[in-house]
Amino acid sequence: MIYTIEKRHVFGCSDGGYMQTHYEVIEHTHRLSNGCLASTGALTVYTCKYKKEATAYCKTHGIKPQPAFIPPEE
Repeated sequence: MIYTIEKRHVFGCSDGGYMQTHYEVIEHTHRLSNGCLASTGALTVYTCKYKKEATAYCKTHGIKPQPAFIPPEE
């Protein structure tokens, strides 16, 4: 499995407008030939308000997060 820490934003306007930011640790099944992660089968395993919490979760569970994109080898 491939894990990433990604920053997410939630926007709403029912109360005049707001934006909420949080981080997610996401588990991906594989990487595509172009270097992008496959979104099919991706699963959010942890959600939190601060990146340091996501990093601590990964460390506790032995997860080594990877970048969302790795350029393909030529």
